[in-house]
Amino acid sequence: MGFFDEIAEQERQGVSLAIIENILKESYQTYLTTYKELVTSPSYSKVFNETKEKAFDDFKNFFISKGFNVSTMEQRNGEEGYRAYYGDFSMQFFYVGDGEFHSRIRDKEFERLTLEDQTGDTRLFQGTVHDDDIVMHKTVKDTDKLGVYGKAVEDIKQDIARLKKMIAKEYTPSFMYYLNERQLYVNSVAEYLDILNKRLKR
Repeated sequence: MGFFDEIAEQERQGVSLAIIENILKESYQTYLTTYKELVTSPSYSKVFNETKEKAFDDFKNFFISKGFNVSTMEQRNGEEGYRAYYGDFSMQFFYVGDGEFHSRIRDKEFERLTLEDQTGDTRLFQGTVHDDDIVMHKTVKDTDKLGVYGKAVEDIKQDIARLKKMIAKEYTPSFMYYLNERQLYVNSVAEYLDILNKRLKR
């Protein structure tokens, strides 16, 4: 291929890449809309809300069983929160939204607990799209983008089809908590508090 042929080919690939990027962005937005339909569906929401309430019950019951006082906390975001205290000790546990809880002991401990569905999230598409930025979880060379993005579009279409089937079947999630700071999964807030009880020093 000659010099001028290469210039023409690069131009054609640039146009094709711009088209596939737009298709990828639109497909990803459709995926997000479909995912939102799933997580707001009655069957999913019911289990999510039950799990959220159990998290608070675990926190309250754990500390009440140890003789602590437990009170509700006002949250700026309007979400629920609790504080366990005894003498000069205080621990806060609150929901911040998007399936995430925060646990805090001043100057000693902070943990983000993220609810993760262990049975439903088997996405084929491995990446994210934010506004004009496409981020693949694996590094992609500029020369490979056309093929990789094309496959990503197909993966997203399959992911959307899977989500639609889950919605139709009234899918119910099975949640675990991911401890972001410890990089560890636990089954319940009670299990997390048991870990803290054994590991923290006064």
